[in-house]
Amino acid sequence: MWGRSVVYALSFLTTGSNSCLSSGTRNTKIERRWGDIGTQVARPWKAFYYRLEDLHGLDPNVPAHLWVLHQLFLEEMQDDMDAFVHNWNHHPVSRSGHNMSPLDRRLLSEREQGVYLDEFQDVHPDVLAEYLNVNPPKSRSHTSRRTEKEASKEVPDIQEIEAMIKEQQAVNLRHDAIPVADHRCPFQTEEDLDLWRSVLSRLREEKPVVTGLGVAPEEWEGGVYPDYRTLKVGKKYVDIPLPMDVWYPRSALWASGIKAMEQILNKDYL
Repeated sequence: MWGRSVVYALSFLTTGSNSCLSSGTRNTKIERRWGDIGTQVARPWKAFYYRLEDLHGLDPNVPAHLWVLHQLFLEEMQDDMDAFVHNWNHHPVSRSGHNMSPLDRRLLSEREQGVYLDEFQDVHPDVLAEYLNVNPPKSRSHTSRRTEKEASKEVPDIQEIEAMIKEQQAVNLRHDAIPVADHRCPFQTEEDLDLWRSVLSRLREEKPVVTGLGVAPEEWEGGVYPDYRTLKVGKKYVDIPLPMDVWYPRSALWASGIKAMEQILNKDYL
């Protein structure tokens, strides 16, 4: 099944033989961005979650554990992604960018050219050429892929274009949809949920270190807490730095959140 976000992304990327889902060599810029996002955002979080599995009792097959992860770290992950976007939009682009940031170039363009509003303003020109036969690129064949009868039809709206994209790109989908892991809330009553949230708020302020989940200093192997975790990236193994001042407090918060959840569920939290 195709997610709407995927179809939306394809609507302002390219289509046909240049699709990002088919083989080609024109995707280097977006591949570079994915690499940057992985290095600066995704890989540290992935390494952290593996560390929680290795050292601090995280079981990804337990829905309650995944729910706690969402409650504790989802906003922080979004903050890191927002910071990446902010830094990218404000970084100077050399050569053709004349050392202006992407945001500078956008504002300058809007000032010089004005702001043009259009229903299809975010749709890639190749998509318009493919499905609307509007201003096809010079690289396309002079023979239109649409017949006169097709060209005379009423111009489709964005929803119809999305449906066309789904149908065309279906041949490139080589796997079933990935099931979403069960991450249901473990609490059966609103009172218990509110209690856990209240306890969590206090834990964030007090920053206690619980025992039994590998976060207490006396539980560290060799008396040293590791500051990296090795991940397989492609065909290589890479050491991902996890600075103590950033990631250890998150490990401690995870342990406290899990302990509080278990105590509340067992009705032994005072």
